[in-house]
Amino acid sequence: MIGYWDKESPVKTSHANVKATVYVKGKQTLIAIGNFNDKDQNIKLSFDWKTLGLTPGNTILDAPEIKDFQQAVPFGVNDTIPVKSKQGWLLILQEN
Repeated sequence: MIGYWDKESPVKTSHANVKATVYVKGKQTLIAIGNFNDKDQNIKLSFDWKTLGLTPGNTILDAPEIKDFQQAVPFGVNDTIPVKSKQGWLLILQEN
């Protein structure tokens, strides 16, 4: 686990009040995103591909379906991700 507070985190968000904590296991990374802002935000993620051990052109980013939490949504690594106020996402980053 690499917390959002760690300056060396390999995943960062484009908004100061939307945080990302990562769990790296081999070629898969779980990204927990939380919006601590009072307003909905649209964010982009930035990745340290070398630290993650992944190739950006061959990587997919998905929100898996989690009952009573989130619907399945495929995202691209360069997509803008909507994050509602006081909510978040669990995303899986992995090679295709």
